[in-house]
Amino acid sequence: MYGTVPAAEFTFSGFVGEDDSSDLGSVSAVYTFENGQPADGDRLEAGSYIISASLEDDNYVADVRTSRFLVKPRDITLTLTAGDITYGAQPEFTVSADKSQFAYGEDISVLRQGTVVIKKDGAVVSGNLAAGSYTAETGGYKNANYNVIHGTAQFTVKKAALTATVSVEDSYEYGTEVTPVLEYAGFVFSDGSSVVDESMLKFTFNGGEGGKLGVGSYTVAASGATAAEYEKNYMPCSFEVTKKTLTVTAEAEDFTYGGTPAPEAEYSGFAYGDNADSLGGTLKFTYEKEGK
Repeated sequence: MYGTVPAAEFTFSGFVGEDDSSDLGSVSAVYTFENGQPADGDRLEAGSYIISASLEDDNYVADVRTSRFLVKPRDITLTLTAGDITYGAQPEFTVSADKSQFAYGEDISVLRQGTVVIKKDGAVVSGNLAAGSYTAETGGYKNANYNVIHGTAQFTVKKAALTATVSVEDSYEYGTEVTPVLEYAGFVFSDGSSVVDESMLKFTFNGGEGGKLGVGSYTVAASGATAAEYEKNYMPCSFEVTKKTLTVTAEAEDFTYGGTPAPEAEYSGFAYGDNADSLGGTLKFTYEKEGK
């Protein structure tokens, strides 16, 4: 394995008399690449090598039989870290590897720069990431002396905050339809109100349904709108319903002196199907002689 100094062992034959390997002079291993070029036995790269021997002795000349061996790549495991983000931000990744995994004082810088791939439900995704859970994987980090085991990390894209403010006029005359709308703030990327589903949007007035709103003060609140990438914060607003002008016309028939007048009132301006029976109090008529 890369990073390990090979332990050379020699066997001998052809000694004279009682000679053995202890009687030999200097015996050393000689390493060469497959192409015959010399190799540094103290630091062999991953690959295939030929080992032979060099003998320095007064009595013997070496007839060397060579052998081949393989230096395998060293396993290293990458660590990928990723933090959760909010929709609208881009994820940031850190790729690292414990230096103790490397040989000869090397570190992650000896690896060819790779990439980080983002996946959702097993499919590669890129660009603006929707809210949800993702897996990130390293890829492409290489070095001939290392077998790189790539790292993975889980991270979440959280929904972005979206403020939805109810907007109405400051005041309405009794009988006028109140039509609130939502105004949004907080969209990211190129999003706009079109990403909000208002099909279930509901407004309440002082906690109740709309419809016929009597004179008074109201707070209108909203609920029910949905947007896949946003967490909404609804902001209510207030308005007044003011009295509506009602025209009352007094009508009376002529009568003979000594008789009793029988005036009647005609109304114009009722709302919501109201009529005279909807009025409170007592209607009084006053009389003024013309020319006085």
